[in-house]
Amino acid sequence: MKCCRQDGLILKPSKPLTMIDLAISDWAIHKSIIQGELYSTKTIINNQIFSFIFASSMKRNYSLIPSMIGSSPNGIIWSYDNPYEIFYFNEKNSLFISNKICNSTSFCLWYSSPIWIFNDSLSTQYSFMGEINKWTFISQQRFSSLTFNSQNTQMTILVQGVNNESAEILVYHSKFQSIIHLICHLSNNYLQAQLTINSTHVICSLKQN
Repeated sequence: MKCCRQDGLILKPSKPLTMIDLAISDWAIHKSIIQGELYSTKTIINNQIFSFIFASSMKRNYSLIPSMIGSSPNGIIWSYDNPYEIFYFNEKNSLFISNKICNSTSFCLWYSSPIWIFNDSLSTQYSFMGEINKWTFISQQRFSSLTFNSQNTQMTILVQGVNNESAEILVYHSKFQSIIHLICHLSNNYLQAQLTINSTHVICSLKQN
């Protein structure tokens, strides 16, 4: 069930998983001897990009920045097995990929989301981190819309699913200096929910179809 909704609909990124250019060039330099399985992909919702990085069977270490994985924006990054430990991911703060950890007997998977700033007195920062218990943490099959209000004081995300399904969602919010864990419950009469993030709270409410 980590790969799909309760009705079996597969939750998937917007693009196929592809090898990172740096790994391809290293392949050529080392006479077609692959230096590891190093891939990336992304989900795009309303022009907002959420990135995935996968590594396994690494023969050497790598350091990646967002520009190395296409049009990935600056933001935060975390490992699939520890989403409550986040790091900045930008041109000055790289992701270190260790061949001792991401080796032939294990794999590594990271997720990255943009950081946005509200137009409030504290310049509150926040990041939508998606579903905690799915391989595709953010997918168009689960989150059909992501919008900002005109004053840039609120983000609204439309969550969809099936009867009696729950979506466990994480949001980073600087006001609370922590990661917020919410559960959006769906019912037969309400197969959509609305996740609202603003400078003072994060809530999930049912939305009439």
